[in-house]
Formats: sequence, structure tokens, C-alpha cells
Amino acid sequence: MLDVEMSATPILYRELLFLLAVATATAILTVRHCPPAWRRAGLLTIPLLSLGLAVLYWWSAAPPPDVMAEVYLPKQSTDRGFVTSQTCRSCHPGAFASWHKTYHRTMTQVAGPGTIVEGARRGFQKKKSLSTHGQTATLERRDDEFWVNMVHPEWDKAKAAGIPEAVEVTTEIRADRRVILTTGSHHFQVFWIASERTGELWQFPWRYHIGEDRWVHRNDVFLQPPDKPAVSHFRTWNYACIHCHSAGGEPGMGSPPAMIFSQTRVGELGIACESCHGPSEEHVRKYRSPGKRLLRRILSGDDVVAENSSHEAAETTTPQSVVNPARLSPRAASQVCGQCHSHMVNHAGNAEGSIEFLKTGLAYRPGEDLDRFVRFLKLEDGYPGNEHRFWSDGTCRSGGREYLGLIASPCYQPAESAPAGKRQITCLSCHSMHNAPANDQLKPLATTNTACNQCHPRFQDPAELTAHTHHPANNPGSQCYNCHMPHVSYALFTAIRTHQVINPQVKPTGPDSRPNACNLCHLDRTLAWTAKHLTRWYDQPEVKLPEADRGVSAALRWLLAGDVAQRVITAWHFGWQPAREASGTDWILPRLAHVLDDPYPAVRFVGWQSLKSLPGLAAFSYDFDGTGAHRRKVIGQLLNAWSGSVAGGKHRPDAALLSRPDGGVDSPRLQQLRKTRDDRPIEIYE
Repeated sequence: MLDVEMSATPILYRELLFLLAVATATAILTVRHCPPAWRRAGLLTIPLLSLGLAVLYWWSAAPPPDVMAEVYLPKQSTDRGFVTSQTCRSCHPGAFASWHKTYHRTMTQVAGPGTIVEGARRGFQKKKSLSTHGQTATLERRDDEFWVNMVHPEWDKAKAAGIPEAVEVTTEIRADRRVILTTGSHHFQVFWIASERTGELWQFPWRYHIGEDRWVHRNDVFLQPPDKPAVSHFRTWNYACIHCHSAGGEPGMGSPPAMIFSQTRVGELGIACESCHGPSEEHVRKYRSPGKRLLRRILSGDDVVAENSSHEAAETTTPQSVVNPARLSPRAASQVCGQCHSHMVNHAGNAEGSIEFLKTGLAYRPGEDLDRFVRFLKLEDGYPGNEHRFWSDGTCRSGGREYLGLIASPCYQPAESAPAGKRQITCLSCHSMHNAPANDQLKPLATTNTACNQCHPRFQDPAELTAHTHHPANNPGSQCYNCHMPHVSYALFTAIRTHQVINPQVKPTGPDSRPNACNLCHLDRTLAWTAKHLTRWYDQPEVKLPEADRGVSAALRWLLAGDVAQRVITAWHFGWQPAREASGTDWILPRLAHVLDDPYPAVRFVGWQSLKSLPGLAAFSYDFDGTGAHRRKVIGQLLNAWSGSVAGGKHRPDAALLSRPDGGVDSPRLQQLRKTRDDRPIEIYE
């Protein structure tokens, strides 16, 4: 996503100045021409009359909400070469059909009965009421339109900004707003409403969690300080999301002081054909003739979805009318994905560049050099918020920003002794927009070691593989990506694999220190145990570790005393099947249960998901967004049930697991560890 700073309060100065001029002129005429007996009454009446005119003007000038929905729906641009995927479909029906099944297509859609997912649609149909963080809302369906009754967003934003007129209003103002757009249909669905007069599309504070079939407040989904004000999350689609959630997004900001976004345009909503292949008007014109299209296919065998697995294509510096990412160089091909899957800012990093983006959007087109248009963030560049985006070693920990991991990987950098372009992976080495399941769009070869064996063929031999991994060939510890691409990024209540290919390495636990792959699988082992094996197996230098890292399981230390990024990543791994196979599950419940009262709602949710999937655990009622008393009551019930169960009798007298010599839980040590929890505020951007 492109980070653009934008803070402006739309004020219609011209209308206010006009009313002031009318009031002033009327007052002058009253003083000059009215009889003395009428002057005082006239001068008292003029302000009231002006106020009445202002109210009448605003009432008549602001269209009703249903009209606003049509006015501020992003328009389709017709002058920048975009033709939409429906045009592509006529010549590429197979490519269209495979893309149509993906979640990229449904990234942004016009809200309607066919685009709002079923569970959310039920909520609107039943006029569901929502209440979280002191906010309330009611959903309603009106024929084929979907509406929300909520706090008046303009008033709420003005109040949060400290505008006196808004602050003075003590009785909550509410408003009906029509849902204009939706975002997502895979894990969550987000809803966008229209502002009254600025053209901005604002995010409705609640989103629908598809897997859990429940509505969740936005504050609870993102990993952010629990005391962050809810009103700060009226994110604006027109400039915060348009770039990655549509093809050819153009925010269309008007001239100051209005800052009106009623001129927002897109080539097409959603991540469509031209997001990856570029504007196709010239291509369509060139191959309008069926004979010419047929000749092209016969002579070149060209197919827009052909995939070049060898990654030996020539560098493309000047984009054609349409490009095939699979036929670009590794660098250019990966940049097509990197235009969205990264943290970046305007290349110049100045206010002028940001303002230009707010008018016309990102000028990059697939096939061009993305580095000419943006600057990719790194931990060391000092950009505000980088301390949240990256682990202390520079590894990106924001899910959805995988391009930053790719370009920092040795597999992406061509070996000095190899010809240019050889042994250089791209996004297409593992992913496909057209020939892979929609869930992660991973090619079948990428779910095994086959993807890595393309460049590391010696590990096709089971003996070579086990000698390298020190795990059986069919063990998760012998899957390349489990060790070299561990789940250390976070997004959407889930730990996600880093796309920075790295070697397991032990470092002392500290603020923002990245958990290593070994201890995220061997949850019952200490950092000292891992360091000893890495030194013995791979000749890594010995690491001097403090007593805390030598005496307590690394996973438990991260889970109970780590910073929030370490806690959420570790909580997810307690539900990861390979980790359970390596570490056992009989000891997990009385340690993991305490996460249900973590101060961050996202950590509580992730811990709850891992906990409720423990084998043999009876279903239990828990609301991760419930009161503190509710959460602590559930923890007590779980601990009592576990202590009296068969699992509770299977003691593991292991001091690293915070156990007593008799195998019971050493509660004083556990609570002491919890008291050392790192509560520094952290927000992982998604």
C-alpha cells in the first residue's frame, strides 16, 4: 500500500462567504435606509434570517443518501487506456474464467445482493444490532440496497478533531448511510459508506468475519494498541485503498480548500486483468481482427497466461500495450506484484508527490520500473512507523507486504558466478493468478520441496535432504519453507509466512526480536537447546544467552512475556499442527489459556482459535471481545476442567515448561513471567 499523508476538513468557504456578504450588505442597507424605529429590530433579525438561509441551503444542496450512493460511486475512466476485464474475456475466456474464481476479483465490488457474502447479508436482512467499544449500529436491507444506522460520521470525525461546534453537542447525532462498496470475500468483508458532501468513502467500523460468522469491530481485528481511539479508523477508500483494491485507481482530489473526492475514477473495481497486464486499449485495437489474433497465436504461441518457469526472460524496460508478467524479467515480473504487496511511499517522499498521487494515483504501469515511482521502506531508513512494520533484524512482519521479503532474499539476488537472471526467484516461482487454487494461489509444486529443488536439485535425494535437515524426509522439519520461510508475519488474525528466505538463527529475546523457526515448531524447547543444535549441525557461532532464555521454553517466554508481535505469532503456532506433532499437546492448555485475557483483542482471538482446536477439549463459550470478568471466568473454568481431566494427570516434570518437580504447573513462576510482559504499544499495519 502507498503511504500518503492526508488531513483536511472540507469546508465550503464560498457558500459561507456568500451568506456573510449577504448579511453584511443587508445590515448596511438597514442602517442607511430603514427608519430609526426599525433599525434595531432589523439588525436583530438579519443574523437569524442568515442562519435560516444557511440551514435551508444545506438542506436543499445536500442530496439524500440514496442519491449520494450513485453520485460518489467511483466512475470508470475512459481516457487512460483501460478496457475492463469483460473486454479481455471475449478473446481470453479461459484466462478470464480462472481469474474470475480468485479473491483478487472480489477485492472491491459494488454492494448488492450478489456481492455481499451470505452471512453478512443475513445480518442486514434481520436488522442486526451491533455494539462494541461504546459504539452502536443497526443493519438494514431495503430491497436491493444495504443500509446502516450509526453515529453521524461527519460529526464523529469533527468531534474527534476537537472542532468546538462538534464538541459542544453532547447528544449523539445519528445518521442512515447506504453501503456503497465492499472489500474482500475470503476471510473478512469490509463495507464502505459515503460521506455527505466530500465524495469520500468511509469504512463502516464493523466488518464481517466469514469463518466465525460474526461481526467484529475493526479495532479488534488489527494488531494495534487496545486504547487507540475508535474514531481514528474512519479510513478513506479513495486514497488509502484505491491503489491496491482497483485497477488504475485515480483518487481525483479536487482543488483546495474543498478537497472533494467526487471525481474518483478507476479503470475497474477489484484487482482485474489490467492490474497485472496493464491498460489494454491499444492491444484490443491491434488485435480486433480475428484473423490477426489467430495468426499471432500460430506464429508466436503467445498466451497471456503462459508461465515461464525458467525465469530467463529478457528485461523489459518499455511497457507494451499489454504485458505478460510471466514473460518479463524476474525483477520486472515481481514488481507487478510489488506495486501492492509492499510498504512504500512516493519516490520523492515530498508533499508535492503526495498531493499529485491524491489527484491522479500511481503512474506506474506493469512492465515499467517500479523503483522510478516509489520508494520501498526499510527498517533503517527512519520512516515514521517502521518500528512497527519490521522486526529488529529488518524482516518485514506485516502480512500482505511479501515483496519486501522477496527482494531481501538471497534467492532473489542472482549469484555472482551465474549468468544474469539465473537462479533468481520471482513471485511466479510459487504463485499463479490462473493455474492455482484461490486460497493462496500456490502452484502445486510450491506445496512441496519441488519449488526449491528447481535451484537446489541435490536435495531431491532423500539422503542429502535428511543429512541437511536432520529430520526424516517426510517430516515437516524437512520441508524447506518451514525452516527458511517461517510464519513470522501477521495479518487478519493469522500468522503468515515471511517471504524473506532466511536461515534459522538464535538471538537473545528482546524487544522486536524475531522468533526463530525451530522454537516455533519445538514449542517445548529453550533457545539454548536450539542454539546448541544449530552450532553442532551448521557450525553457527555459539550464542551467549541470559538465564531466562536458557531456563524457560522460548515459546512460553514469547507467549507470556514477549511484546505483542511475539505473543500473537506464538499463540498462532500453538494451533499449528506440525508444532503440536513436535511438541505434544498434553501440557498446552494451562499455559495457553492465559492468553484469553491478553490486553490486545487480536491476541485473544488468535489464542482462542488455537485453544479451542486442542484435541479432546470440550467446546466452551468465550467472547474474545467480552468483559475482563468474563474472560477471567472462562480461564478459571478451563483450568479447573483441565486439572480434573485425564490430560491434567499426564504430568511433564519439565522446568522449561514451568512445571513443578511433581509435574504440576508452577503457578508462581508462570505468574512472575506474565508480570514481565513487554507492554510497549505496537501496531502492525496491514
